[in-house]
Amino acid sequence: MEKNTIPQPYKKFESTIEEIRTGALQVRYLGGGSESRVYEAAVDDRLYAAKFAVKWTHLDRPRNTARATQRKIDAGLRGLDVAGLEQIESASTEAGVAVYGLLNGKTVASMAEEELASVSDAQMTSFFKTVDTAVELGIEFDPWNQDGSNVMYSPEEGFTLIDYFVEYAQTTKEESRLNGYKSLGFQAIKLAQVFGTGNYNFQFNCVDRRG
Repeated sequence: MEKNTIPQPYKKFESTIEEIRTGALQVRYLGGGSESRVYEAAVDDRLYAAKFAVKWTHLDRPRNTARATQRKIDAGLRGLDVAGLEQIESASTEAGVAVYGLLNGKTVASMAEEELASVSDAQMTSFFKTVDTAVELGIEFDPWNQDGSNVMYSPEEGFTLIDYFVEYAQTTKEESRLNGYKSLGFQAIKLAQVFGTGNYNFQFNCVDRRG
């Protein structure tokens, strides 16, 4: 069942976020894409990832940042307490920012072969379970970003899917489930070689685009 309350009030983060936005506070830039720019934020001795909705698309068209942030809120509420999904902590549509707990580890896209080989059977099973659970909640996964950069991995916590959506590409459940599996990107090929395709849902065409 979808929850309707963001875990923490935005007022707790407001001054820090404003300082980051204006450049008054220099913090670590974590990355970004067509939807947002992400910065590390420290509040009350805890680290967070602050995602600022970008104001312009790659086509130089203005974006409604409030609507983009609301979509993150809607998705985050559905994903609350779902193991293996990035967890939203707070947000402000007016400021155009959503705040998440900062994840440990690295993106699957950046994992070396020896790190892929250390992934456990239980972690692989948990990844697919997370995708299946999320899809049943109406969550969608980016059909265009399938290079492994939307999945984080740590040896202790396993896989965590980030930047998920609702009412984004308006895909069917099966399409969204497939997109979720494809989030592993070209690394799925190597993982399939490690585990074999018989026990896991690697039944899709995954192209290595690095070359």
